[in-house]
Amino acid sequence: MSLGLTCWRHTEALRVSSCPPIQSLIDSVNEIAVIGEYRRVIKKEGANLTRRVKLLAPLFEELKECRRSFSEKALTCISSVNRGLRPAKEVLRFCQEGSKIYLVLERETIISRFLVVKTELEQLLDGLPYNALEISDGVREQVELVHSQLKSAKARVDIQDAELYSELAIVRSENTDRAMIYTELGRLAEKLGLKTISELKQESRALHEII
Repeated sequence: MSLGLTCWRHTEALRVSSCPPIQSLIDSVNEIAVIGEYRRVIKKEGANLTRRVKLLAPLFEELKECRRSFSEKALTCISSVNRGLRPAKEVLRFCQEGSKIYLVLERETIISRFLVVKTELEQLLDGLPYNALEISDGVREQVELVHSQLKSAKARVDIQDAELYSELAIVRSENTDRAMIYTELGRLAEKLGLKTISELKQESRALHEII
């Protein structure tokens, strides 16, 4: 076997070995993209994180189409980004499928989880060896934009979420009379999108799974 053929096969093997983590990245982005509309609570944080993750898709697609092999350092960085997307997917899925009441009561905790996810993704993107990856200028600019947004993003409780918490606190207070409780419950149910028996049962199941 000629030396040239051996080198070609070795290079091709390295290139193919890089596909699994990259394909996993693409799969993760697609899974996040189809999670769907987020609950009334934490809606803004969910939508912003989803949008930023989706903007990374062109980077992963270009890496998948790359015909050259990746260094061990590059593969390690790519795998790290993939691991960083897992907690992002988890918190987004929880915000979409979880209890609306729990999201209101624990809004500070959920916001903190978003902050941790964004900080980790920002650091992982900062560590990518862009020059070695040979991506196009347009894709690099887009990734740098996402990196900048993640770095400057501040996780904060939305004003409307804070209002929902205050209204729920009234319902939970022992000093609130029954008539006011019924009034506040009706207002809360409408704001949280709990209008049908089916929606109320779904909320009950979601809350039961947590507590």
